[in-house]
Amino acid sequence: DDESSSNNNAVAKASVSHFCQSFPFAAVLPVQPLQYLPTSDGGVHVKFLRKKTDLKSGTDGGVRFFVETTTSRTVDQDEDDTADLGSNKDDNDIDKTAAPTELELTAKRNSAGQVISKIMSEKLIVQAFVKALKQQLETDEATTTKTHQSNTGNDDKHKNPTLANHVTMTSMFHKWM
Repeated sequence: DDESSSNNNAVAKASVSHFCQSFPFAAVLPVQPLQYLPTSDGGVHVKFLRKKTDLKSGTDGGVRFFVETTTSRTVDQDEDDTADLGSNKDDNDIDKTAAPTELELTAKRNSAGQVISKIMSEKLIVQAFVKALKQQLETDEATTTKTHQSNTGNDDKHKNPTLANHVTMTSMFHKWM
């Protein structure tokens, strides 16, 4: 089960990374020249570009998207972080004290090199990204549910390899500035 869980986590991270790296950032700000490059952690680095001069570099800040694996607190722990006494397994032999793995997707602004603040452009990129991610998860979930309802027999053969099969958005925290 540990190997299966690890494999599922890797597939989930790969799904989120693929979404990040294939998102059409340039379509959000069609007038703003920008470059987006995949990063080693599965995220993406969006750079605003400008004409390079003797005094200024060709980069005008940007936004960096990070995809990180984290572990969360278990649901069965008390407020004071002590686990319940007794068996750590439920009736289905599932270890309740094992912390579930979560993915954390972080967007961080980079104002380095900005002569004129690009905060509104950065905000539009992040808002469009979050909206698209939420819509993709909802669309995938609806498609998967519809597919499962219409399939008879072995559902595993007919599963769509979609983002919603591997990822659920549980919360979003937004702090800008």
